[in-house]
Amino acid sequence: RSPAPHIGLEATTILSHSMRSPTFMIVGERRCGTTSLYDALRQHSDVFMPSKSEFSYFIDKEVSGKTQVTSETDLAAWDAGHSIDDYRSAFSDAGDKAAVGHKGADLLFWYPSHERMQRFAPNAKFLISLRNPCDRAWSHYWNEVGKGRETLSFESAIEQEDERCSRTGFERFHLSYAARGMYATNLSRFFETFPRDRVLVTTVEEMRDDPNTQMSRVHEFLGVSANVTLTTHRRRNRNWTTIPRRWTRNPIVRPI
Repeated sequence: RSPAPHIGLEATTILSHSMRSPTFMIVGERRCGTTSLYDALRQHSDVFMPSKSEFSYFIDKEVSGKTQVTSETDLAAWDAGHSIDDYRSAFSDAGDKAAVGHKGADLLFWYPSHERMQRFAPNAKFLISLRNPCDRAWSHYWNEVGKGRETLSFESAIEQEDERCSRTGFERFHLSYAARGMYATNLSRFFETFPRDRVLVTTVEEMRDDPNTQMSRVHEFLGVSANVTLTTHRRRNRNWTTIPRRWTRNPIVRPI
């Protein structure tokens, strides 16, 4: 016999209340060491993060895919396919971990995600990792070349960025090499939604020069033990399109 309707509803309600809501998010920026930060935090015994490093729940599917979308993004459509319970289900294995979070390297720059994060995780803290904006743009450009979304030279891509990114959300999302490095502008937009005391900013350069001190800052900010020795926080998420190759040092090949 099928269970009575009210029993199913009660079970659903209990399940909804038992699911954890994230206490923090790594929200950006792209090519700024967010994967290394994710790897480091997953080592902490009091931290839970999903096994999939890039969790793009708050990003519109029209812009996050690999295929070019020529129409402008319908931002209102996001609400129809997303719910708080669906979001929290990704953290059902968190147990009693003190800190529960995820990473989305595009969440700082993709402004529509800010209001969504506030609704779905109103008390969350945010980690933002930045980088020298020129180095960031160069790494981002080659990553797009490698993924087949960029066909222009770096110089042309920078020159045409404003025009291209004014056309569609897809181009704005993937080809904003300079705009993503305008940190003052992007942080100001983020602070319109979230108070500054819930945001911790670090940089790739600081993590590289003094990783233990920087990770202690992060741990204290998240409310977990800061006296933890990490073994792989120096691991880099290398950009495979720019890894040096010995044959390129050949005097004939090098200019090419």
